[in-house]
Amino acid sequence: VNKLESKTSVSYGRTPRPQHWYDISFGTSKANISLTFNSKQNQVGCELYIKNDENIFNRILKDEDAIKQELGNDLLFMDLPESAAFRIIKYYSCDPTNETKWEDYFIWLNTQAEKFQKTFKKCIINYQKYLFKAYPLEKFGNHESNYIKAVYRV
Repeated sequence: VNKLESKTSVSYGRTPRPQHWYDISFGTSKANISLTFNSKQNQVGCELYIKNDENIFNRILKDEDAIKQELGNDLLFMDLPESAAFRIIKYYSCDPTNETKWEDYFIWLNTQAEKFQKTFKKCIINYQKYLFKAYPLEKFGNHESNYIKAVYRV
């Protein structure tokens, strides 16, 4: 990470931990980008993990074709009903235990994270603009807490 930090638009804001994933925040509490390392299935992955917000997932699904054009047709769109979450993921088949290839894998992961951040940030911002237009604050007596509860269903 340290080698590429100055060359990337992705904010790797925390110290990596000994786990098979690394989460990246990109401006919303509703979703994050996660980089994964799976030695059992011989792959690394980049995913958008949406926490408990079916509306965001459905809004993104409406733009699935355009998103696949930006990120590739090999994206998987997954509804995870057991965990009330959703993920959109892209995998790279490789041997993640091969340390001589780690730099190549990191370059792939970083490139995907940049693309995911750019693409999905636009989707989420457009969704939030839609919400603000569809549910103006005045409808809730200008009470921001009521507005947030109603619009974001928290």
